[in-house]
Amino acid sequence: MSWLLCITGILFCLAGVYLFHKNAYEEKSNLQPAIAAMIIGVLLIAIGTAKYFHLIR
Repeated sequence: MSWLLCITGILFCLAGVYLFHKNAYEEKSNLQPAIAAMIIGVLLIAIGTAKYFHLIR
């Protein structure tokens, strides 16, 4: 289960980087979804790591 969370977090981070790169140079583009995806990815990786090391249940 912890590996699944980490892999999902990595995919969210990669999607956020892709969205950020795609929208960074356009005028009037919204970067909030890209940043939110990266933050969600980091949180999922942190939760997966904590579960792997049995810091949380």
